[in-house]
Amino acid sequence: MPTKRRWLHQPVEVEDMMPNHSQKLTIDLLMSILTDLQSVTKALQAENRTVLDVRDLFDEVIKTYPQTKNRLASIIHDNVFEIAVQKILKGSEEELTPDESVKVTGLRHGSSTMEEETGTGEERDADAGLSLAEKALKRRRLVSTTTSKSAFMDLHFIVPTSNMCERLFSEAGYGLNTRRMRTLPSNFETKMFLRTNKTFWGMADINRIVTQEKDDENNDTSS
Repeated sequence: MPTKRRWLHQPVEVEDMMPNHSQKLTIDLLMSILTDLQSVTKALQAENRTVLDVRDLFDEVIKTYPQTKNRLASIIHDNVFEIAVQKILKGSEEELTPDESVKVTGLRHGSSTMEEETGTGEERDADAGLSLAEKALKRRRLVSTTTSKSAFMDLHFIVPTSNMCERLFSEAGYGLNTRRMRTLPSNFETKMFLRTNKTFWGMADINRIVTQEKDDENNDTSS
């Protein structure tokens, strides 16, 4: 006969699971660091984030937590190109080195205006209550705007992170599920194109197109 398995239940007191004073201080410190870094992570996910914004965020993280320098430096794909774009966004394109100028040759334009803001140390001290991401991004927006002419096009269109691509892949996964496996590639491509560019069209455009198609059909029938 199979023997009965005996389960031993050892009582555990709640007090034994509670952290002591030293452990609580360590946990509080780690939570404050994680909260700081989480503000940066959320700021990086914004679709309107620029290369200059990302550099400000990284610089602030490295300044506050120097141990992250090597890790963040390894993320950059082309350091020369990124530095060149940052200088152009700052309106300091006269500081471009020969190598940096070569990297951004294809981005030259007739003439355009670009606004950039810089901050001071006093204003940074006034932001002591802000999160790490807010201090990094608001530093350049606290002074009066200066306008300068540039030989380059507006480089705010350069996407510094892959968030937009990752969101597109995620939406594509939801759009082509097991119930839509027979969707034609052309229809699926059109659907994803319209969804990605949904800010450029609305119901008024759809009504106009439908009305136009009905008018065309009526004209064909009458002729």
